Amino acid sequence: MAIHAVDIKGMKFVPADLAVVGGDTVRWTNQSPMIHTVTADDSTFDSGALARGESFEHVFQGAAGTSIAYHCDFHPPMTAAVRMVQAPTGSYSAEMGKAFWYNFDLRTLYNGPFMTNVVGAAGAGRVQVVYAATRQAGTYPDAFLAPHLPRRLQWQAIADVQTATIAEFLGGLDNFRSAIEDFGQGILLSDHQDRVEADDQVHMMDTGGAPPVGYHRWHASIRVIQLMGIGDSDWWEELDRSLALGWAIQSHARPVQGGVANPGIAGADIQTMRDAWLTMSAASRDAQFDRVPNSGYHPSPLAP
Repeated sequence: MAIHAVDIKGMKFVPADLAVVGGDTVRWTNQSPMIHTVTADDSTFDSGALARGESFEHVFQGAAGTSIAYHCDFHPPMTAAVRMVQAPTGSYSAEMGKAFWYNFDLRTLYNGPFMTNVVGAAGAGRVQVVYAATRQAGTYPDAFLAPHLPRRLQWQAIADVQTATIAEFLGGLDNFRSAIEDFGQGILLSDHQDRVEADDQVHMMDTGGAPPVGYHRWHASIRVIQLMGIGDSDWWEELDRSLALGWAIQSHARPVQGGVANPGIAGADIQTMRDAWLTMSAASRDAQFDRVPNSGYHPSPLAP
């Protein structure tokens, strides 16, 4: 189950609205110099006084549709809520994958305020450039993390949209791996009118014809989130493992955007890439992205 992070900062809970599924953990961390509490309105949980740097965790259980409001006892205007949503049941399907990628894009890529106020403000649009430069200079991770630390709230929001959307539409990382395998092949075709009109029907990484930058940007973003200690580092590492597999698959398949789904690649080739990429250490995976800095296809995805 996922671990969601909430920061207490600027007399606010950030994010103030969080969607979780049953069994998920929420971890609040007081980033403020003032003492605060995390207290459920219905008294089901209470952190007690949290000084700066202290954290409190609670595991949420309950029916989908339930909303658990909470506040700070010392500062009653500080309020927020956790919403219980229904995790998908059953094994992965192409329809599940299409629903996930469509809604993930709606919440990120096609959400103007999010892209400006969160992604842009976080510096996430160029995070892969900073990652590559510091890796090449031998100053990673300190010089990589330094410019992003003041933007923790924005990185928190970037982390939250990922954990929440994966939980809501896929139920967990096993199904995410299946979804990104389909994504990398470009075999998921959206029938939503907005995607048809945008000539963006095929769910795949990037659509402009140039080698993709999105896998590098996402990988570097995961490293920022881990270095900041947002959420469960092991969960993010598992996400990154699947992300790298998706990069390998798209590097091999080279799908194209259009009004029809791509044919996909041989199952034996996918298994070969699973065997190679899912068993890599974090350091080995980083080294693969170093081979092709900033953007592009992997040169030998079947034998990295």
